[in-house]
Amino acid sequence: ETVHAAARKRARERGVAYTSATVFAWFNQGAPVDFSVTPKPWYGCDGSKVFGIHGDPVDYPGHLERELGPFPFFSFWGPRAGLPATTWIARATAWTLRTHRPSFTFSYLPHLDYDLQRFGPDAPGTAERVREVDEAAGVVLDAAAETGTEVVVFSEYGLLPVGSVAWPNRVLRKAGLLEVRDGPFGEGLDVFRSRAFAVCDHQIAHVYVREPAD
Repeated sequence: ETVHAAARKRARERGVAYTSATVFAWFNQGAPVDFSVTPKPWYGCDGSKVFGIHGDPVDYPGHLERELGPFPFFSFWGPRAGLPATTWIARATAWTLRTHRPSFTFSYLPHLDYDLQRFGPDAPGTAERVREVDEAAGVVLDAAAETGTEVVVFSEYGLLPVGSVAWPNRVLRKAGLLEVRDGPFGEGLDVFRSRAFAVCDHQIAHVYVREPAD
């Protein structure tokens, strides 16, 4: 049961009106909330891609972009992830609080996350990046104060400095367990010919094995 569903159920049991919003939380499409918005590009049948945002109600993303301008998609993820997306999301959260006054609002301010992953928590400039997030969060705090909204700040995980790196797929390839195929962009993993391969996510790797005996 999601936090949104649990909160809505408890409000119903107590006879309390309840609405909720998620603003750029990961994987929020289809969430049982009254307002949601998240990045979602349009993909053409010719392989083209047009950046956009998706949300519910269907006119909610449009209202946000009319108020705040187009969402700066290129600064949300990838090599150019940075402050513009965080600032836009903070302003969108503040607008949502003031306009719709949800009972519960979940908002994700991303760029400190990406920068600490790229450069490490001890890198020069970290204090400046924290200050940037503080300033962006201040926009939300002002709206929360105006609307009587209690604020809880949290991070979904911690980050530690890394002094070495492991390459599990290179080890599996050297052992003859992982297969690749040549292509126009270089070598690519051949999943179904490999006896084993690793899907790496930060400091965790899930190793998939074709034969249970392996």
